[in-house]
Amino acid sequence: MESRGSSNVSSCAPSGPTLSGRGLPGRRLCGRPRVFRCLSPDCARICCMSLPQDILLASVSEALTELDLAESMSHSGESGRAREETIRRFIRRFIPDTFAVDTGFVIDVHGNVSRQIDIVVYRSDYAPVLEVGGVKHFFVESVAAVLENKAQVGSRDALVTALENIKSVKMLDRTGGGHAYQVADFHVRGETIDRANPQHQVWGAIISQRSLARDTFMDAIVEWLSANSIHEWPNLYVDVHLFAMYYLGPSGGGQLTVMHWPHSADRFGLTNPKEGIGEPPLVDLAVLLAERLRTAAPIDYRPSRYFSSSRGVDGGRLLPSGA
Repeated sequence: MESRGSSNVSSCAPSGPTLSGRGLPGRRLCGRPRVFRCLSPDCARICCMSLPQDILLASVSEALTELDLAESMSHSGESGRAREETIRRFIRRFIPDTFAVDTGFVIDVHGNVSRQIDIVVYRSDYAPVLEVGGVKHFFVESVAAVLENKAQVGSRDALVTALENIKSVKMLDRTGGGHAYQVADFHVRGETIDRANPQHQVWGAIISQRSLARDTFMDAIVEWLSANSIHEWPNLYVDVHLFAMYYLGPSGGGQLTVMHWPHSADRFGLTNPKEGIGEPPLVDLAVLLAERLRTAAPIDYRPSRYFSSSRGVDGGRLLPSGA
């Protein structure tokens, strides 16, 4: 299971408040929450600043300014479009060129269709994208990540709606009916896609400018996680101003480590950048998404399982001899 550094890094974590955390449903907690300030595996270097980190922080500052401006717009529809384009542009800066960012629906070989998804991150170099009157539909095999981008998640119902939207993609059959596999290159077959393998799943996140109060949010998350399969849980929640939520699991020395997937975690936690606990939430979004895409191998798909083509003809002629 991939992880990202320790949550107890001495070079960046002087004594202070600890990361807020809750045990995951059905999981026994291992260890205790540690002082938490920096998520990077090379925390000492990043805390001393570097050009990549400077660029990331500048991009975060620009995005937050534009999100605040979008929120101040009087026309709700245009405000929403401005917010979504701001986040899409921010994401595009930190993902490889082999991926594209758009909005639409995700489909699988059985004809199942997700709910409408605000942001779809998909491979643009392998599978086609279908359009109906400009509305795009993406084969689930080509989709690496989906994100819900909300102005506010200010109620339990709003949170559940966003979670269910992510779930609607994670429920789709990425195995192609049991035929899909990872592609090492165009001539080499890799691992067969397995729904139980988190590395083969679509990564999902929720982004919001306003959220429930921290304790209410954590109670609502635990309630939803308890009622749903671990394969359908989101990977990340980001309130762009206040906190990021992700999963934590034990590592060596009794320390806690940030997990990309919940399968090896025993708790989730919330950062609190205003108290010096963690980075700005959009930093965590950029880094965790980039790390997910780094390991997202292409998945083969069979056009014949999405489209029906001719299976035979009426009659026919023999080919000329010697042809």
